[in-house]
Amino acid sequence: MGSYKRDYIDVDSINALRDDCYYVTDDNVLSASHPAINVEMCKKILVFLNGLSKYKKPPLLEADAKNKFDIYPLTAVGKKLKELSLLAVELTEARKHYKLHPKIELFYQFIIKTEVYMMLQSNRALLYSYWSDFYSKLKSESTIIAVLNFTKGPEKNYRSLCDYVSSLFNTYARLLVLRIDLSYKSEDGKLISLEEVVAHRNALLNNARKDSLAKSWVGYAWRLEFAPKTGYHYHLVVFLDGSKYKSEYTHSENIRQEWKKITEGKGRAYLCNLKTQQYRFIGIGMVDYHDVSKRGYLIKALAYLTKADKIAKLTLKHHRAFGKSCVKKNKTKMGRKRSKFDKFWDDIVTFNHHSPL
Repeated sequence: MGSYKRDYIDVDSINALRDDCYYVTDDNVLSASHPAINVEMCKKILVFLNGLSKYKKPPLLEADAKNKFDIYPLTAVGKKLKELSLLAVELTEARKHYKLHPKIELFYQFIIKTEVYMMLQSNRALLYSYWSDFYSKLKSESTIIAVLNFTKGPEKNYRSLCDYVSSLFNTYARLLVLRIDLSYKSEDGKLISLEEVVAHRNALLNNARKDSLAKSWVGYAWRLEFAPKTGYHYHLVVFLDGSKYKSEYTHSENIRQEWKKITEGKGRAYLCNLKTQQYRFIGIGMVDYHDVSKRGYLIKALAYLTKADKIAKLTLKHHRAFGKSCVKKNKTKMGRKRSKFDKFWDDIVTFNHHSPL
């Protein structure tokens, strides 16, 4: 399978808006740090909470003092709680736009209610009472059910997306994969309503018109996100028949120009396909059915369109945050029969599905 590794996200496929929403770390891993929802911070909190669930009773927050004159030092759990209690307060703004993972929401409520950081300094006896109550709720059946319900949607979307890409490859020997981030100029983003954002997307994806840009696409998938500084924005992946179309730049630029036209000059677009020289692993551009490594990087990158929902979901009324097209039937070709490669592909999908966020 080549050099495919689980510890990397295909950053060329999800190199997002050039503001403070995302950054690429020194080891070429994409991290999210926009003020709407700090994914890395949420991951740290969730790892901590999942670790707590393994204890049979609430773990101690302070250790025995070396002598009677010493202040009781914090245990490793106590130190981590102190660290994360400061970070959790930052979720206040995020909760205006996102629904948090049930465990993270429970932790946030615990931190705000008890003012943990201050209690660790002054009133640890009272804190233990709150800590025990929080621990009981964390391990309760209601929390377990809430977590299952919360993650059910993202898992279903991920499997659906993987099956979708597999169906495309069963129809087309090669796919030209484009990755575009669609947003709005900073001065306009905050003023554009959700209804307008949805209307702009529908106009771009409309393939009913004779001159529609989407008529040449064999498929697409998109994800809607929100950041306070830039407003709503889309991460779009477009699939074209690789036997007919070759130029990544031409088709990416066409989408950029169409987006600007639809938004009446208020929109902007970042073309990820033009920056592939910056990245170690490439999962976009021309992808062949038999190219195991590149298909592996592609599906790992596409997992981003659904995996982030396992931590926080954008709060929307009557609208979706994720979508994809139906697979077009190719009348000139028979469907490709399943092979040993397809079994290997299933293993790749399962591998990514169970990899940590």
